[in-house]
Amino acid sequence: MLNDLKDEKIRLEKTNEFSDFRKENPKSYFYAAFSMYENIDDAEWQLDYYNPNTGEVTSFELGKEIKSHTESKLFQKEKEDPEEIDLDKIKINLNEIFSIINNIKNDKYKDEHENKFIVILQNINDIQVWNITYLTSELHIINFKIDSTNGEIIEEKFDSVLRFKTK
Repeated sequence: MLNDLKDEKIRLEKTNEFSDFRKENPKSYFYAAFSMYENIDDAEWQLDYYNPNTGEVTSFELGKEIKSHTESKLFQKEKEDPEEIDLDKIKINLNEIFSIINNIKNDKYKDEHENKFIVILQNINDIQVWNITYLTSELHIINFKIDSTNGEIIEEKFDSVLRFKTK
């Protein structure tokens, strides 16, 4: 399911809902893809579009039916527009990414048992990355940021979920 991101984007772009969205938001562009799942067979993409004129984000959930919703603000640290995602730049597919990550996980984090996965395609510091997070049964987070053009691991983090409690 996850390796057909391009196909899912094409499926979205062929819908009347997206055509209407595009007519009303001609400057909006694709800036992120997101999926969270426990079982890969249940994985579905959410594609996010940013409107630089309004600062709004419209998300399209690509399940059996396509649902959309618009948020008034973009969650971001910096006050600059996010970069557009170019799916043609992806040279390392998710099967390859998970192969790289699983080798590391099996070596360094073999006592961790993942039960939820978060997959994000986004631009960070001018690099288009696969941002992959494992949530484990042991209440840990294992996160990898991997360059989508060459498979280079940009960042690897291991932390406790408990450190993220709200203040």
